[in-house]
Amino acid sequence: MPSVMLRKGSDGKISFYAAKKDLEETTVSVERDDNDIKSVH
Repeated sequence: MPSVMLRKGSDGKISFYAAKKDLEETTVSVERDDNDIKSVH
């Protein structure tokens, strides 16, 4: 999975940037799998 940077613009929209692909897009939806999230103790 590529490393990405997230940025919140002045308009409140969140965009992501993948440096290796030189790709920047606005995030329109987010999916998550709770099994992938690890809590820090």
